[in-house]
Amino acid sequence: MTTIEMEAGLKPKLSDFACNIFKERILSVQIIKGNTNTQSEISTLLNLAISPLRVTINKFESEGFISVILER
Repeated sequence: MTTIEMEAGLKPKLSDFACNIFKERILSVQIIKGNTNTQSEISTLLNLAISPLRVTINKFESEGFISVILER
């Protein structure tokens, strides 16, 4: 969320919150690089619903921040 949005009193989107918390956990090594985690595991760890987490995962994958391995 930008400073302008905060000053305008706008609430952050849940997906923005999810991005921030997920990135924070990765950078603080609470989610370890190289580990394979399911969406469900990450959702539980971050206490987030799956929908905003999926938005975050898609965003981070497109930015090259994480890699997604599809399970079938």
